[in-house]
Amino acid sequence: GKFGQVFRMTHKETGRVCAGKFYKGRRTKEREAARKEIELMNVLHHPKLVQCLAAYDNKAEMVM
Repeated sequence: GKFGQVFRMTHKETGRVCAGKFYKGRRTKEREAARKEIELMNVLHHPKLVQCLAAYDNKAEMVM
């Protein structure tokens, strides 16, 4: 996609399966767009929408 790649992930301890979106934003504008997406996902709560369980940000990439 435009804002990264999505992979199927399994939590090692619990076995819970979820999706992880990996985003390598190099420019400040791109990283800010990803942060806004995270904020929006944290505000919206509906059974038919994807929920953001966690988000990580480091120099190399962002993971949602």
